Parts: sequence; structure tokens; C-alpha cells
Amino acid sequence: MTLTGANEDATGIQITKASLLQGASDADADTLDVTGLTVDHGSVTIQGDHWIYTPEPNYNGDVEFSYTVDDGHGGSVAQTATMQLAAVNDKPVVTEVSQGTVRENSISGKTAAELSVTDVDRPSEEGFQVANGLHGTYGTLDIDEHGHWGYTLTDKQNPAVQALNVGDTLVDTVTVHTKDGTEYEVHVTITGDNDAPTVSGNVPLGHITQDSPVTLVKAALLASVTDPDNTDAEITISQLTAQHATVVDNHDGTWTVTPEKGFTGDIQFSYNVDDGNGGHAAATASLHVDTLLSQPAPPPPPPISADEPMQDVPVETVTLESLALSHNSQQGAQAYLDQLGIAEPQHQTGDQAMPQDLDLVLNLTMRLCWMSMVFRWMIRV
Repeated sequence: MTLTGANEDATGIQITKASLLQGASDADADTLDVTGLTVDHGSVTIQGDHWIYTPEPNYNGDVEFSYTVDDGHGGSVAQTATMQLAAVNDKPVVTEVSQGTVRENSISGKTAAELSVTDVDRPSEEGFQVANGLHGTYGTLDIDEHGHWGYTLTDKQNPAVQALNVGDTLVDTVTVHTKDGTEYEVHVTITGDNDAPTVSGNVPLGHITQDSPVTLVKAALLASVTDPDNTDAEITISQLTAQHATVVDNHDGTWTVTPEKGFTGDIQFSYNVDDGNGGHAAATASLHVDTLLSQPAPPPPPPISADEPMQDVPVETVTLESLALSHNSQQGAQAYLDQLGIAEPQHQTGDQAMPQDLDLVLNLTMRLCWMSMVFRWMIRV
């Protein structure tokens, strides 16, 4: 008797009592039953009035069921039934015997590992297609038929690779094929190394005026520094020294530089940059000090010739009345006399008469070059 077939990967195949009793009969018309059901490739379990058949993994072909047909009154007979399990092409199973890891800055940039493959349907195809130079994103891979492969990191300068810091990882993926064409992705781990800062050249810091202090900032000193692994905030500056100037660290990312008194020319700076992960480099910078230009001296007065004729200067007559009128007070007049260096005249008291006029003479001598000129004022009081 033949049961309805299935494929090898089927699960939960239901076997009914009616299907196993096909063609069976009893002369006494007794009700027949099935007992002792077994199978040669897989297993059966009873669930109520039927059985569940689970095929043997990856088996295909004929399956034979054996059982007893029983009438319940002592009569029984042995019986068999068959089922055809159709073959299903199972994909080969690839496993990683070992894994490959390569360091970002390793000299060779190479790593190697091994794969294995199992093909339950076609053991003769348990192997890999030989290939060389299979491309990933950052490198190439070679593989032989036995699954031994080697990877070379060919694009070390790729920004994604160079951005790896200590402890960082990046995975490159390369596809290989088994003999029957099944694809498998090989994963290669690239681990990060610290890249030291690099300095492209001297940093020009511009110009300042002679005897003028200046404040330098961190960003200006790092203008020629690059680091693929670290930001400027992670890079530190140390041992900043200068020629012809003093340097004070303000401990806030700035430095105060004071040139030597009177110095002009280029101040040369030397310092170290450190990324905090063991990478460091020496750097330099320069600052030009310009000469302070002084204001030009006023031109000298024109010379006086001895041959030039002398001119008479009219005598200025000043009265107390005019002083009072012009300064509106006795204090004003006295101040004016003080400016001229004239003492206030002493008035007589009693019966003595006050002179109506007092002639005072102020001599003012001005010396110009080798000549002396005397100016005379007559003040009548």
C-alpha cells in the first residue's frame, strides 16, 4: 500500500488510520484497528486518532511503515505501507574554522583563515570555487578549493580606515562561492591603530608692533597639524618656547607672548603636539615684530640774519583803570600784574598825598640765537 508522498524537508506529516486500513477487510465485519505503527526513516507519534510522521533529516526516497491490523477479537495481521520522500537540494552549510583580523597599520596588511563546507545531498561538491583578487571594500581576498583564504588590506589610506582609533573596528565583506554556486560572505575585521599627528610646515602667526604683547590661541598654533584619529579638542600643546620673547601659559588654551624690549624681526616658536594616545610631533611657528615708527621732529625755526634791521616796538601803557575795566575786578587786575611780575604799589596813608602817577618799567629780555632783544612796558599807576 502506498501513502501520499511528501518531500524530505516536510514536517508534521499526518498519517490517518483510514489510510493505513486501505484494502483491509474482516469476514465477521468486526471493526478493525491499527496498532504498533513504526517507520524505518524518521519517527511517528500518536495524536488522538492519527499519527504525526517526522522524516529523517535530509533523507529522501522510500519510507516503509510497519503495523498490525487487529479486529479486537484475537484476529490480527501484519501490514506495511510505503511513502515516497522527494529529494530537496539542500544548500551546503559553510562554517568558519577560523576568523581573520588585520591591523590598520600593519606592514603586510595580511590575514588568513579557513572555511569548511558540508553538502548532505552531494558530498562530491563539498568544496569552494577557487578565486583570486576578490574585491571587498578595503582589500582583496584569495581562496582555494579547500576553503583556505587570505586577505590583503590594500586601501590603507581610505578615510574610513585611517579614522580608526585604538579599540575601533571596521568589517570588510567579501563574497565567495561553494562548488555548487552557493554564496557565502567572509567577514574580515580591521582593527584600529593610533595615527600620530602630522605637521605640514611652519605656522605664520602674522605681525605685531615693537614692544607690544600678544595672546596666541590653540587653534592658530594647530593650523598646520592634522590627525585623522583625533580632533583639535583632543590634541594638546606643550613645551611652547620662543626666541626673543617670554611665554606665559594661561592654562585656558591661550598663551601670552611678550617680545624683548626693543626687539624687531621674527620670533621663532617651538612646541610639541600630543594626541593623548602615544602619538606626538614637533611643530614650529613664527611671529614678525615690526619696528615702531616715531613721530617726526618739528622743523627748526628759520635762522635770523644779523643784517636784518631792528624795528622799534611801541611801548604799551597800562593803567589801573584799564585793568579794572578789562578784568571787572580788583582781583583780575592784580592777577594780570602778577602775570607780568609787577608788585602791587603801596599806597600812603594819613596826610601824605598819593602820587597820581607811578611809572613802572618791566624789562622782558628775549634771546633769539645770538641776539638779545629788550622789550619795555611802561605802566602808569
